[in-house]
Amino acid sequence: MQHQELMLPAKLLKDILPQLEIRGLKNFHQHLDTCQLQVSSSDGLTNFQQVREKVKQFNPEQGWLCFQSEVIYFETEENQDNSQKEQALNKPSFFEKLGLSIRLWRKLPNTQFKMPESGILLYGEVVNNQKSLHIREDGHGGCILTYFTEKKGKDVLVETKSFLGEGKGLTPEKLYYRIYWQYDEQYGYRQFAARFIGFKQ
Repeated sequence: MQHQELMLPAKLLKDILPQLEIRGLKNFHQHLDTCQLQVSSSDGLTNFQQVREKVKQFNPEQGWLCFQSEVIYFETEENQDNSQKEQALNKPSFFEKLGLSIRLWRKLPNTQFKMPESGILLYGEVVNNQKSLHIREDGHGGCILTYFTEKKGKDVLVETKSFLGEGKGLTPEKLYYRIYWQYDEQYGYRQFAARFIGFKQ
């Protein structure tokens, strides 16, 4: 069997990785899965109102948005009763840190996302089911919007990782990402994309 066939994601995950006896890698495959990932990006958008509209149309359930003067984190809180949810949504708390306002929101489940009125949007990562949207400055006065859609498949390897947030009541405790690995004939498997999936696994 050719080397390239051995390195196919499904073959690697099922037959090769379980046989590894290298210390620390024996159970490595248990954290991996296979999938298909579709990635599309917009050209640099210089109309920031258009950027805001694109995020609103995406209707995210969780995520963070960095504006010029503040960072907003929002997530759907399933465990609060309706009165608590409405109070948290309509009266968000502010925390001052290094001159930057940090705001935590609770989004009501199954409701339309309301874009905050906080000026120019610079960065952000938001998610809606199996789709994610990342917002980045392009270095030329505009923004690039990158859409990620994960589907069932065997094209790439994927794993879920968590990273610590600021916590301490300022931000969610953890941020979760799907990390995607693709085979390169020269370098082997390399990470080629990471997709924000929310604050809870």
